[in-house]
Amino acid sequence: MTLKKKLAIFALSLSSLFLTACAEMDTQDENPELVESSVTPVIDNSQVVPPPPPVVEYHIVKRGDTVFNIAKRYGRNVAQITAWNRVKHNRIRLGQKLRVAPPVANTTTTVPMKKTAPPKRKNR
Repeated sequence: MTLKKKLAIFALSLSSLFLTACAEMDTQDENPELVESSVTPVIDNSQVVPPPPPVVEYHIVKRGDTVFNIAKRYGRNVAQITAWNRVKHNRIRLGQKLRVAPPVANTTTTVPMKKTAPPKRKNR
């Protein structure tokens, strides 16, 4: 079946569905208590936000793992994985625990300010 025929069948099906829905809406307006709807509601998935994926912070290196594959699996890049884990030359070991999410900034930690001595006054 050609693409044109498939599109024509789809368009006819869609228009038939639309006409059926309109006809049922008209009869519903006349006597809403007696009319049961047989139209399946259409959900607009473009507005639905999928739940966030579970946050995985670490990965234990298994046989066959590479930094590239691990980064790809968690939606990261090699530079991020190597920086967060201080990995050099992409060398990882079996059983090694690698961070695969950025470290959370500790907002409660304060850095003490450097104390400076007041300027010296000249005695006159």
